[in-house]
Amino acid sequence: NILAVDDDYPIRMGMEFLFKKWPEFNLYLAEGPDEALRKLDERNYLMMFCDINMPVMSGLELLKIIKSSKPELPVVMLTSETDIQNSITAFRYGAMDYILKPMTVSTVRGALEKATEFSKELEKKREGIIDVAEFRSLVDNFSPEKMGLYDTGSKSAEFTQLVNALQEKLIHPGKAGRI
Repeated sequence: NILAVDDDYPIRMGMEFLFKKWPEFNLYLAEGPDEALRKLDERNYLMMFCDINMPVMSGLELLKIIKSSKPELPVVMLTSETDIQNSITAFRYGAMDYILKPMTVSTVRGALEKATEFSKELEKKREGIIDVAEFRSLVDNFSPEKMGLYDTGSKSAEFTQLVNALQEKLIHPGKAGRI
């Protein structure tokens, strides 16, 4: 799912036409920041395209709000102005990229590929993470006596879980991951 926010009707229709080339993406359009915020609450998005110059609330203000609640959402800012200060502010607020209008097929596709790659990397990082508090508790109790393994049937599941975590993350170098 991709969200595109722009108050300019021809730009929204151009995006809609452009995305017909890529059926693997579902494009959702928003006419302004309020509608974009509602749509962001309704579903998850791979990324968002956002116009900078919009009435009521600028795209930069919207970007700041979005990054405070969804810091990992890639946002590409769109503008027809070449003001360097806007691009600096956009990157400072967490924009992934900045595209000048009129957009080309290759710049939009490049942004999609960059967001897709970012999402894959983020997922890889998440897969390698286990609960640190749980792991610490298992390590602290890593002895047959403390784990109560001498008592019949008790705590053997925790011991097995610890051994599996150690094998998966620490012992097998080919399965490196973060703990």
